Amino acid sequence: MNARIVSWIAILVLLATCSAGLSIQQEAETARKLDTKHLSNAIQVQPEIISGALPEQEASFAELQALGVKTILSVDGMRPDVPMAKKFGMRYVHLPNGYDGIPPDRVLELAKAIRDLPKPIYVHCHHGKHRSPAAVAAACRTLGLITPEQALDTLKLAGTNPGFRGLFESVRQSQPTTDSILDSMKLDFHEISPVPPMAEMMVSIDLAMSELIVAKKKNWPKWDKSATDALMLKEHMVELGRIEDSQARGKEFQLLLHESVLLSGSLENELRRAYDGKVTADSGTKSSSLLARVEDNCVRCHEQFRN
Repeated sequence: MNARIVSWIAILVLLATCSAGLSIQQEAETARKLDTKHLSNAIQVQPEIISGALPEQEASFAELQALGVKTILSVDGMRPDVPMAKKFGMRYVHLPNGYDGIPPDRVLELAKAIRDLPKPIYVHCHHGKHRSPAAVAAACRTLGLITPEQALDTLKLAGTNPGFRGLFESVRQSQPTTDSILDSMKLDFHEISPVPPMAEMMVSIDLAMSELIVAKKKNWPKWDKSATDALMLKEHMVELGRIEDSQARGKEFQLLLHESVLLSGSLENELRRAYDGKVTADSGTKSSSLLARVEDNCVRCHEQFRN
Protein backbone atom coordinates (compact mmCIF):
# COMPACT_ATOMS: atom_id res chain seq x y z
CA MET A 1 0.00 0.00 0.00
CA ASN A 2 1.20 3.48 -0.86
CA ALA A 3 2.93 5.13 2.10
CA ARG A 4 0.97 8.35 1.57
CA ILE A 5 -2.36 6.47 1.75
CA VAL A 6 -1.24 4.73 4.94
CA SER A 7 -0.40 8.10 6.45
CA TRP A 8 -3.80 9.54 5.56
CA ILE A 9 -5.56 6.50 7.07
CA ALA A 10 -3.57 6.97 10.29
CA ILE A 11 -4.52 10.64 10.43
CA LEU A 12 -8.21 9.85 9.87
CA VAL A 13 -8.17 7.22 12.63
CA LEU A 14 -6.50 9.68 14.98
CA LEU A 15 -9.07 12.37 14.18
CA ALA A 16 -11.94 9.94 14.73
CA THR A 17 -10.47 8.93 18.09
CA CYS A 18 -10.06 12.54 19.17
CA SER A 19 -13.60 13.37 18.06
CA ALA A 20 -14.99 10.47 20.05
CA GLY A 21 -13.04 11.58 23.11
CA LEU A 22 -14.30 15.15 22.71
CA SER A 23 -17.89 13.92 22.42
CA ILE A 24 -17.58 11.87 25.60
CA GLN A 25 -16.03 14.82 27.46
CA GLN A 26 -18.77 17.18 26.30
CA GLU A 27 -21.43 14.69 27.40
CA ALA A 28 -19.82 14.42 30.85
CA GLU A 29 -19.81 18.19 31.19
CA THR A 30 -23.54 18.49 30.49
CA ALA A 31 -25.58 18.59 33.67
CA ARG A 32 -28.19 15.84 33.96
CA LYS A 33 -30.79 14.80 36.50
CA LEU A 34 -30.09 11.70 38.57
CA ASP A 35 -32.71 9.06 39.28
CA THR A 36 -32.58 8.97 43.08
CA LYS A 37 -35.09 7.69 45.62
CA HIS A 38 -34.19 9.66 48.74
CA LEU A 39 -32.44 12.76 47.37
CA SER A 40 -34.63 15.46 45.85
CA ASN A 41 -33.51 17.47 42.81
CA ALA A 42 -30.23 15.59 42.42
CA ILE A 43 -28.27 16.86 39.41
CA GLN A 44 -24.89 15.65 38.23
CA VAL A 45 -23.16 18.81 37.09
CA GLN A 46 -19.78 17.14 36.57
CA PRO A 47 -18.76 13.46 36.80
CA GLU A 48 -17.87 13.84 40.50
CA ILE A 49 -19.96 16.89 41.45
CA ILE A 50 -23.64 16.54 42.37
CA SER A 51 -26.09 19.24 43.44
CA GLY A 52 -29.25 18.45 45.36
CA ALA A 53 -31.52 18.90 48.35
CA LEU A 54 -30.88 18.40 52.05
CA PRO A 55 -30.36 14.74 53.00
CA GLU A 56 -33.09 14.58 55.63
CA GLN A 57 -33.15 10.92 56.64
CA GLU A 58 -30.81 7.99 57.12
CA ALA A 59 -31.86 6.56 53.76
CA SER A 60 -30.65 9.77 52.10
CA PHE A 61 -27.17 9.35 53.56
CA ALA A 62 -27.18 5.68 52.59
CA GLU A 63 -27.98 6.67 49.02
CA LEU A 64 -25.15 9.21 49.02
CA GLN A 65 -22.82 6.46 50.23
CA ALA A 66 -24.06 4.19 47.42
CA LEU A 67 -23.25 6.96 44.93
CA GLY A 68 -19.70 6.94 46.28
CA VAL A 69 -19.91 10.42 47.80
CA LYS A 70 -16.95 11.25 50.06
CA THR A 71 -17.77 14.87 50.97
CA ILE A 72 -21.08 16.63 51.63
CA LEU A 73 -20.87 20.39 51.20
CA SER A 74 -23.79 22.37 52.62
CA VAL A 75 -24.55 25.90 51.44
CA ASP A 76 -27.70 25.87 53.58
CA GLY A 77 -28.15 27.89 56.76
CA MET A 78 -29.33 24.89 58.75
CA ARG A 79 -26.93 23.06 61.08
CA PRO A 80 -25.55 20.02 59.19
CA ASP A 81 -26.18 16.51 60.53
CA VAL A 82 -22.49 15.76 61.02
CA PRO A 83 -22.92 12.55 63.08
CA MET A 84 -25.10 10.97 60.39
CA ALA A 85 -22.57 11.81 57.69
CA LYS A 86 -19.78 10.28 59.75
CA LYS A 87 -21.86 7.17 60.32
CA PHE A 88 -21.79 6.58 56.57
CA GLY A 89 -18.12 7.48 56.18
CA MET A 90 -18.57 10.96 54.74
CA ARG A 91 -17.21 14.35 55.70
CA TYR A 92 -19.44 17.41 56.10
CA VAL A 93 -18.27 20.91 55.16
CA HIS A 94 -20.44 23.99 55.78
CA LEU A 95 -20.17 27.09 53.56
CA PRO A 96 -23.61 28.74 53.75
CA ASN A 97 -24.87 31.46 51.46
CA GLY A 98 -28.18 33.29 51.08
CA TYR A 99 -30.79 33.72 48.38
CA ASP A 100 -29.64 37.24 47.57
CA GLY A 101 -26.44 36.06 45.89
CA ILE A 102 -23.04 34.51 46.55
CA PRO A 103 -20.25 36.94 47.51
CA PRO A 104 -17.15 36.63 45.27
CA ASP A 105 -14.99 35.49 48.20
CA ARG A 106 -17.46 32.70 48.98
CA VAL A 107 -17.44 31.63 45.30
CA LEU A 108 -13.66 31.23 45.53
CA GLU A 109 -14.03 29.25 48.76
CA LEU A 110 -16.57 26.98 47.12
CA ALA A 111 -14.28 26.52 44.12
CA LYS A 112 -11.34 25.62 46.36
CA ALA A 113 -13.50 23.19 48.34
CA ILE A 114 -14.76 21.47 45.21
CA ARG A 115 -11.25 21.31 43.79
CA ASP A 116 -9.46 20.06 46.91
CA LEU A 117 -11.91 18.02 48.99
CA PRO A 118 -12.31 14.26 48.45
CA LYS A 119 -14.73 13.43 45.67
CA PRO A 120 -17.38 12.60 44.62
CA ILE A 121 -18.84 15.63 46.36
CA TYR A 122 -22.51 16.39 47.04
CA VAL A 123 -23.44 20.07 47.36
CA HIS A 124 -26.82 20.83 48.89
CA CYS A 125 -29.10 23.57 50.16
CA HIS A 126 -32.60 22.96 51.53
CA HIS A 127 -34.63 22.36 48.37
CA GLY A 128 -31.75 21.74 45.96
CA LYS A 129 -33.30 24.12 43.45
CA HIS A 130 -31.79 27.53 44.09
CA ARG A 131 -28.70 28.03 46.28
CA SER A 132 -26.88 24.73 45.69
CA PRO A 133 -27.10 24.67 41.87
CA ALA A 134 -26.06 28.34 41.84
CA ALA A 135 -23.12 27.57 44.14
CA VAL A 136 -22.03 24.61 42.01
CA ALA A 137 -22.46 26.50 38.74
CA ALA A 138 -20.47 29.50 39.99
CA ALA A 139 -17.73 27.31 41.48
CA CYS A 140 -17.43 25.10 38.40
CA ARG A 141 -17.30 28.18 36.19
CA THR A 142 -14.55 29.59 38.44
CA LEU A 143 -12.64 26.33 38.06
CA GLY A 144 -13.02 26.48 34.28
CA LEU A 145 -14.97 23.23 34.21
CA ILE A 146 -18.02 24.60 32.42
CA THR A 147 -18.88 27.40 30.02
CA PRO A 148 -21.07 30.39 30.91
CA GLU A 149 -23.88 28.78 28.91
CA GLN A 150 -23.53 25.48 30.77
CA ALA A 151 -23.53 27.32 34.09
CA LEU A 152 -26.87 28.98 33.31
CA ASP A 153 -28.23 25.71 31.86
CA THR A 154 -27.52 24.12 35.25
CA LEU A 155 -29.83 26.64 36.92
CA LYS A 156 -32.48 26.02 34.28
CA LEU A 157 -32.26 22.26 34.77
CA ALA A 158 -32.51 22.63 38.54
CA GLY A 159 -35.56 24.89 38.22
CA THR A 160 -33.92 27.85 39.94
CA ASN A 161 -36.45 30.63 40.31
CA PRO A 162 -35.49 33.61 38.08
CA GLY A 163 -36.79 35.79 40.90
CA PHE A 164 -33.56 35.07 42.77
CA ARG A 165 -31.71 37.56 40.64
CA GLY A 166 -28.70 37.69 42.94
CA LEU A 167 -28.03 33.98 42.43
CA PHE A 168 -28.22 34.33 38.64
CA GLU A 169 -25.97 37.38 38.75
CA SER A 170 -23.41 35.53 40.88
CA VAL A 171 -23.28 32.78 38.25
CA ARG A 172 -23.05 35.25 35.36
CA GLN A 173 -20.22 37.19 37.00
CA SER A 174 -18.13 34.10 37.81
CA GLN A 175 -14.90 33.95 35.84
CA PRO A 176 -12.20 31.25 35.66
CA THR A 177 -9.40 31.76 38.15
CA THR A 178 -5.93 30.25 38.51
CA ASP A 179 -4.67 27.46 40.72
CA SER A 180 -2.16 29.85 42.24
CA ILE A 181 -4.96 32.10 43.52
CA LEU A 182 -6.81 29.15 45.05
CA ASP A 183 -3.55 27.76 46.48
CA SER A 184 -2.86 31.08 48.22
CA MET A 185 -6.15 30.87 50.14
CA LYS A 186 -5.60 29.48 53.62
CA LEU A 187 -8.89 27.90 54.64
CA ASP A 188 -10.05 25.58 57.37
CA PHE A 189 -13.14 23.82 56.11
CA HIS A 190 -15.47 23.56 59.11
CA GLU A 191 -18.18 20.98 59.67
CA ILE A 192 -20.43 23.66 61.14
CA SER A 193 -20.05 27.37 60.35
CA PRO A 194 -21.67 30.29 62.16
CA VAL A 195 -25.03 31.19 60.62
CA PRO A 196 -26.65 34.63 60.74
CA PRO A 197 -28.25 35.24 64.16
CA MET A 198 -31.90 36.18 64.42
CA ALA A 199 -31.07 39.89 64.44
CA GLU A 200 -29.35 39.66 61.04
CA MET A 201 -32.15 37.52 59.64
CA MET A 202 -34.68 40.09 60.80
CA VAL A 203 -32.75 42.84 59.01
CA SER A 204 -33.15 40.95 55.72
CA ILE A 205 -36.87 40.50 56.38
CA ASP A 206 -37.27 44.19 57.26
CA LEU A 207 -35.52 45.26 54.06
CA ALA A 208 -37.82 43.14 51.90
CA MET A 209 -40.86 44.38 53.83
CA SER A 210 -39.78 48.00 53.40
CA GLU A 211 -39.52 47.60 49.62
CA LEU A 212 -43.00 46.08 49.47
CA ILE A 213 -44.54 48.75 51.70
CA VAL A 214 -43.11 51.49 49.48
CA ALA A 215 -44.48 49.72 46.39
CA LYS A 216 -47.91 49.39 48.02
CA LYS A 217 -48.00 53.12 48.81
CA LYS A 218 -47.23 53.82 45.14
CA ASN A 219 -49.95 51.36 44.02
CA TRP A 220 -47.51 48.69 42.85
CA PRO A 221 -45.65 50.46 40.01
CA LYS A 222 -43.40 47.48 39.17
CA TRP A 223 -45.10 44.08 39.48
CA ASP A 224 -41.94 42.09 38.66
CA LYS A 225 -39.75 43.93 41.19
CA SER A 226 -42.38 43.51 43.90
CA ALA A 227 -42.85 39.82 43.09
CA THR A 228 -39.11 39.33 43.59
CA ASP A 229 -39.25 41.21 46.91
CA ALA A 230 -42.16 38.99 48.03
CA LEU A 231 -40.20 35.89 47.05
CA MET A 232 -37.20 37.09 49.06
CA LEU A 233 -39.46 37.89 52.02
CA LYS A 234 -40.93 34.39 51.95
CA GLU A 235 -37.57 32.62 51.78
CA HIS A 236 -36.03 34.80 54.51
CA MET A 237 -38.96 33.84 56.73
CA VAL A 238 -38.51 30.16 55.88
CA GLU A 239 -34.85 30.39 56.85
CA LEU A 240 -35.76 32.26 60.04
CA GLY A 241 -37.99 29.39 61.07
CA ARG A 242 -35.18 26.89 60.67
CA ILE A 243 -32.57 28.45 62.96
CA GLU A 244 -32.25 27.19 66.53
CA ASP A 245 -33.05 30.55 68.14
CA SER A 246 -36.34 30.65 66.29
CA GLN A 247 -37.29 27.08 67.14
CA ALA A 248 -36.66 27.77 70.82
CA ARG A 249 -39.35 30.48 70.89
CA GLY A 250 -42.25 28.08 71.04
CA LYS A 251 -45.26 26.95 69.06
CA GLU A 252 -47.07 30.29 68.85
CA PHE A 253 -44.05 31.98 67.28
CA GLN A 254 -43.76 29.16 64.75
CA LEU A 255 -47.47 29.38 63.88
CA LEU A 256 -47.26 33.12 63.27
CA LEU A 257 -44.17 32.66 61.14
CA HIS A 258 -45.71 29.79 59.16
CA GLU A 259 -48.80 31.86 58.40
CA SER A 260 -46.60 34.74 57.26
CA VAL A 261 -44.68 32.40 54.94
CA LEU A 262 -47.96 31.29 53.34
CA LEU A 263 -49.19 34.87 53.02
CA SER A 264 -45.90 35.97 51.46
CA GLY A 265 -46.14 33.11 48.96
CA SER A 266 -49.68 34.15 48.04
CA LEU A 267 -48.49 37.74 47.67
CA GLU A 268 -45.70 36.65 45.33
CA ASN A 269 -48.15 34.61 43.24
CA GLU A 270 -50.57 37.54 42.96
CA LEU A 271 -47.81 39.95 41.95
CA ARG A 272 -46.35 37.43 39.50
CA ARG A 273 -49.74 36.89 37.84
CA ALA A 274 -50.07 40.64 37.37
CA TYR A 275 -46.60 40.82 35.83
CA ASP A 276 -47.42 37.92 33.48
CA GLY A 277 -50.24 39.97 31.99
CA LYS A 278 -53.06 38.58 34.12
CA VAL A 279 -53.54 41.81 36.03
CA THR A 280 -57.12 42.52 37.01
CA ALA A 281 -58.89 45.54 38.42
CA ASP A 282 -58.44 44.25 41.95
CA SER A 283 -54.85 42.94 41.64
CA GLY A 284 -53.51 45.92 43.56
CA THR A 285 -56.20 45.59 46.22
CA LYS A 286 -55.51 41.88 46.68
CA SER A 287 -51.77 42.45 46.90
CA SER A 288 -52.20 45.27 49.41
CA SER A 289 -54.52 43.15 51.53
CA LEU A 290 -52.06 40.24 51.63
CA LEU A 291 -49.17 42.52 52.58
CA ALA A 292 -51.29 44.16 55.29
CA ARG A 293 -51.88 40.73 56.84
CA VAL A 294 -48.12 40.03 56.82
CA GLU A 295 -47.52 43.42 58.44
CA ASP A 296 -50.11 42.63 61.08
CA ASN A 297 -48.39 39.34 61.86
CA CYS A 298 -45.06 41.13 62.19
CA VAL A 299 -46.56 43.60 64.66
CA ARG A 300 -48.12 40.80 66.72
CA CYS A 301 -44.86 38.86 66.69
CA HIS A 302 -42.83 41.88 67.81
CA GLU A 303 -45.27 42.66 70.60
CA GLN A 304 -45.06 39.12 71.97
CA PHE A 305 -41.53 37.97 71.25
CA ARG A 306 -39.16 40.90 70.67
CA ASN A 307 -36.57 41.02 73.44
